[in-house]
Amino acid sequence: MKKYIVLLVLTVSVSYGQQQPLVTQYWEQLAQFNPAAAGLESQAQLSILYRDQWTSLKNAPKTRMLTYSGLIGNNVGLGLSINSDRTFIEDQTFVGVDFSYNLVRKEDMLLNLGLKGGGNFFSINTGGLDTYGIMMDPSLASISNFIPNVGVGAYLEVGNLSVSLGAPRLLESDRAKVDERFAVRASEAVHLYSTIGYVIPLSRTRDWPYPKGYSLALIPRLMVRQVKGAPTLLDYNMMVSVNNKFEVGATMRNSKAFAGIANVHLSSNLVAGFSYEYNSRIQLANSGQSMEVMLRYQFNGPDVNLEAGDVD
Repeated sequence: MKKYIVLLVLTVSVSYGQQQPLVTQYWEQLAQFNPAAAGLESQAQLSILYRDQWTSLKNAPKTRMLTYSGLIGNNVGLGLSINSDRTFIEDQTFVGVDFSYNLVRKEDMLLNLGLKGGGNFFSINTGGLDTYGIMMDPSLASISNFIPNVGVGAYLEVGNLSVSLGAPRLLESDRAKVDERFAVRASEAVHLYSTIGYVIPLSRTRDWPYPKGYSLALIPRLMVRQVKGAPTLLDYNMMVSVNNKFEVGATMRNSKAFAGIANVHLSSNLVAGFSYEYNSRIQLANSGQSMEVMLRYQFNGPDVNLEAGDVD
């Protein structure tokens, strides 16, 4: 009985750790972390991602993300972002509506500001716990609630450089309440996500013997995640793009986790991606690895002239 109480306390006690999930291919779900990324493309786009973490552990974290966004008019982007995460007895789904407004749109510069409004459907289901007592312990009561929240962000592109800064859940919140002496409170702190990326077109800068119509580009990225009470997380990524049809690369996260990534353009509209992540921490030696599957679809529609704001 005691081990289940301890596990529950570790799950829902007062904590300011990293409660929001992070995926390896975060740039495919950027609006999840920054609402200013909604409507960046001239055509509407849908991206879904599934992450199975620590595959050898029962009830290990499983994350599902869906992002949809598109341009409305010349300067407004609207989108929907859904993030569902389940770990052991804890289940949460954050649903947000993303709004972005374009302040600057020039040939070599773009600046968006964004707002996110939504909330988190949070629950702890203790009904499936095995206990050794005949009666259900009152401290193991299930919890279910909805916590509204808002987020903000900014996104900048200058030439081949992109910079993103977002706080998708700006309000600190209690996902569960304190009930007298029972440990049933889980506090969520503000998470700040900063990303920077750059596209280096290798085939244009070096005189290598490429076949006609063949191109290569190197794309380094860095994400920094900061949250009160937890170590700063650094996610280094490097991808190689081949003829804008295939990308392959790797990620290193705080020198502890490493991942290989491959994305394939199955058609002009559809992209499929896969990543396989290995964690070198001794504590996770028997936990198994983590995997992600991603699909992105771009809808056909009127092209938008990003410089003049015209629609064809």
